[in-house]
Amino acid sequence: KKSLSTIKILYLGWVEEMKGIYDLLDACSQIRPEHKFQLCIVGGGSCVESAKNETKNKNMDKFIKFHGWLNDREVEEILENSDVLVQPSWVEGFPNSIIEAMAAGLAVITTSVGNIPDILNHDKEALLIPKKNIKALKDSISKIIEDQELRARISKAGHEFALTNFSTEKAAVKLEKIINQ
Repeated sequence: KKSLSTIKILYLGWVEEMKGIYDLLDACSQIRPEHKFQLCIVGGGSCVESAKNETKNKNMDKFIKFHGWLNDREVEEILENSDVLVQPSWVEGFPNSIIEAMAAGLAVITTSVGNIPDILNHDKEALLIPKKNIKALKDSISKIIEDQELRARISKAGHEFALTNFSTEKAAVKLEKIINQ
């Protein structure tokens, strides 16, 4: 079942090869013929110009926009207007962008690297994929675009997870426990 509205996908972070930017562009070029989506790339780095060139060369510049680094208010606005965060990194700890996206109610697709698989459950709070696996990335993006119920379920579970584990109140309680010890 095809999605009728255009899904807004967000990439938020350093635009570097090890962050999976080329994997994401490759996956998007492969799924574009079947799916309506917009990809917002927010961030900067050494690969911005070559990523822009690849986007132009593959005729993807109509649905992929590069925003560079944005201030907090602008990031908040983009989060509010996005449906999905894709984090295809090859190396990570646990990125703040995932917490921000979950708190904003976005469904998350991320690689299973660093602390991510210790914290998030595949097909519950996020779709977890292997790093450097363009087919898995492409399939996950297609699935999240096509399946509105899946997108809603992951977005809701991620949102609840972020509120439960990363809210200011929770952090204050944890900090108080540490101080009291």
